Amino acid sequence: MAQNNVRPKDIIPDPILTTWAVQYGVGGGFIHDQVAPVMSVQWPEYKFPRYTADQVSREIKLTVAPGGKPSLYTHGKPTFVTGSCKRRALDGQVIREVALANRGPFASERAMVEKLTHNIRLDVENSVKTILDASSNSATPSVKWDAASGTIVIEKNIDDAKEAFELLCGVPATHMIMPRAVANVVKRNSDIKSLRKGTNESLLIDGEIPDTVFGLRVVIPGAIQNSANPGLAFSSARVWNTDTVYLLHVNPAISADGETLTALSQVRYSEWDVPYAAYRWEETHKSQRVTWVSVDVHQTEETVCADAIYLLTDVLG
Repeated sequence: MAQNNVRPKDIIPDPILTTWAVQYGVGGGFIHDQVAPVMSVQWPEYKFPRYTADQVSREIKLTVAPGGKPSLYTHGKPTFVTGSCKRRALDGQVIREVALANRGPFASERAMVEKLTHNIRLDVENSVKTILDASSNSATPSVKWDAASGTIVIEKNIDDAKEAFELLCGVPATHMIMPRAVANVVKRNSDIKSLRKGTNESLLIDGEIPDTVFGLRVVIPGAIQNSANPGLAFSSARVWNTDTVYLLHVNPAISADGETLTALSQVRYSEWDVPYAAYRWEETHKSQRVTWVSVDVHQTEETVCADAIYLLTDVLG
């Protein structure tokens, strides 16, 4: 078998395949774009501010006498962190001798682009979850939400977490990630239904939790992955297979200014001004009748403000 020395870095993205990669790069049960805004950088190496909460600082002397000099405002300065965008990439082979009935132009390439992009996004989703799970700001309810007496504690636990979050961060939480196992318990809770159905009819229309509950944007992850080790039989599992509820402060403005306080960010370098680039080239050994397809993205997931993350752990029994 001939050595294939052509790599994506040696060619420019295929415009048609790249359009599909960008299309497959959003939605689909992944939540990282909802909780970790993209911050674009001009170079693969970058610096960004990492914040501690400084919104709660208080000046002792604010009153100024006529002709006097105001006090100097002091605050916790961010630490500028140096990082680099790692490249995630996958190659796939399209075998020309395998013909599908009634397939359109580039049908096999399109299917391959979808698979490659999906797997890259799975890695990003797991990275975001790993960062959040490492947070040291947490509490554990003494009464589990699925216990017989748990119907009266869900709202209180969330209120307590919101208060702890705001005292820690200085700004309120905006989003609440609720994994599917937890969301199913909450949406079936009779007290929650009674509380919400009079003011939010969507609870009864589609059977799901409303988009906003107790002032927080509810985000329910849906990504599925193979949890088996390589070479073993496929085993389907949710990426967010946990009973932890995550409270975050999410501010999309960081996408524009690179300085806004938010919990997480996807720091992305786009050489070709697209989030996901797809490539296509023919195998140099022509008799193999193989076309190569590749998709890549250059980005690193970063914690911008650790104080903007708060966990309610082990909420189920």
